[in-house]
Amino acid sequence: MLWGRFASRASEARYPQLWAGRVFAVCPSAQGPAGLNVYDTTGRGKHATLNNMDAPTDWVRSRGQYVLDMDGSNDFVQFPTVTTSVQQTVSIHVSLRTANIIVGGGTNTYALYADALTSGGSLYYSVAGSFVSVVHGGLASQWAHLAVVRDGTSVRFYKNGVQLGTAQTLPSSVSQSLFYVGREGAGFYSSMQWDDLAIYNRALKAGEIKLLA
Repeated sequence: MLWGRFASRASEARYPQLWAGRVFAVCPSAQGPAGLNVYDTTGRGKHATLNNMDAPTDWVRSRGQYVLDMDGSNDFVQFPTVTTSVQQTVSIHVSLRTANIIVGGGTNTYALYADALTSGGSLYYSVAGSFVSVVHGGLASQWAHLAVVRDGTSVRFYKNGVQLGTAQTLPSSVSQSLFYVGREGAGFYSSMQWDDLAIYNRALKAGEIKLLA
């Protein structure tokens, strides 16, 4: 039922290739408030739960749509364990208030981390302590679409559909199995609002990232 409800949206019907390879995806703005649940739109039942959050105050409206708000103290959204291959794409729309974990996993493992929000800050991708990074050009006080694409040991970062710098080489080829929004396994949290997260088990092409943005 959820698959039919969300996949019937005009944008998704127009670009069906953007559904290929999705491991799970959630879209608070399409779903609207649903207590402490956010539902997987792929139809695979990988629904997420809101942890240490208050549904009446953490479902908020921004830009005329519902999004989820994380307080940076202990809020996070957790997905069921699912292993992605070394071909991977993570896509999210986010508005950061603090620099920290955006999409995390186990300890020293995360898909997106910002070390600062100013123009000199960087985005990081890490697996089991091996990481790569790129300068993001500024993220403070603005909504942005961020994506990271991993193709084996090659990692590309995107902001608003535009690739940031050149592809980076990741030393490790370890897969990931845990995914959180707003938390890394060691207990680091981010203050932010976010919407429209999608995790793929394939490396999306530049044109597909532009469509997501």
